[in-house]
Amino acid sequence: MAIVGGGTAGLACANRLLQLLADDPDLMEKLGEVPVAVIEKAKTCGGHNLSGAVMRPGPLQELFPDMTREQWRKERFAFGEVTKESVYLLTSAKTKIKVPIPFVPNFKNHGNEVVSVAALARYQQRQAEDGGAYVLTETSATQLIVQDGRRRRRALG
Repeated sequence: MAIVGGGTAGLACANRLLQLLADDPDLMEKLGEVPVAVIEKAKTCGGHNLSGAVMRPGPLQELFPDMTREQWRKERFAFGEVTKESVYLLTSAKTKIKVPIPFVPNFKNHGNEVVSVAALARYQQRQAEDGGAYVLTETSATQLIVQDGRRRRRALG
C-alpha cells in the first residue's frame, strides 16, 4: 500500500494500517517486505508543515492509546493543554479589541493540546518505520499509472 504524503494525515493512515495489519499476520506476510510505503516530497516528514497548531486530543489518543498526554510532551511534539483563551482583533499596529469567545465558537480550545505539527509528523514517521513502513523522502509522486487494471503512482526522486 502506498500513501502519498508524509504529513500528519498520511502518517496517521500509515500507522493505523500497520496496527490493523499487526492483527492479521497472514495478510501482513502476503503483502511482503514493505506492506506500507509513504512517499514524501520534503527532505523529512513534516518538512512542509506549519510549525504549530491547537489540536483536539481524541484522534491522537485513539491512534496511540498507550500514550498519555504527558508522554506526548516528553516526545516534544506537544506542549500543554489550553487552559485559558482570548481572541483579539488587531485593528492597527498599536490597538486591539478583545472579542468575546461566545461569538467565535471555532476559537474555543479549552482542553485541546498545543502541538508542533512538524514534530508530530516526525514522531509519527518513527512510529510508522518501527511498525514496518518504508518512508521514501525527497520523492514526488507525479503520475498515476494504470497497469493490468490496477492503479499505480510513479514516484520520481
